[in-house]
Amino acid sequence: MIFEQTRLQELVANPIEGLNVELKRWLNPEEDLGIAKIVRACFAIRNRNGGYVVIGFDDKTLLPDTDHEPSDVRARFHLDKVQGIVSRYASQLFEIGMGFGTRQGREYPIIVIPGGVPAFARRWRLKQT
Repeated sequence: MIFEQTRLQELVANPIEGLNVELKRWLNPEEDLGIAKIVRACFAIRNRNGGYVVIGFDDKTLLPDTDHEPSDVRARFHLDKVQGIVSRYASQLFEIGMGFGTRQGREYPIIVIPGGVPAFARRWRLKQT
């Protein structure tokens, strides 16, 4: 998946939540709670036509979560590991991207999610119900 590193860096330099950007505190993708948070966030953003899950930030203060930072960020959030989690729970498989931004010498993982259900499919489904 192709994505712009400058956009990822902007998300880390000036984090803010929106319909297409979700901030999460540090989590462990090898634990049930961490897996659930990744899956929910990725699916919600995919259904909002794509966006980003920025990990390592408090969604209330928008500041880095320095208390729970893993020792090896790239190993914990390796693309294959995160893609495996998403694929395990998706009814329709989709590719994600994994990037990293830096702030004050620390790396923060960013899951890049493509758009989900096309607008025409959503309209059709709404008309049928």
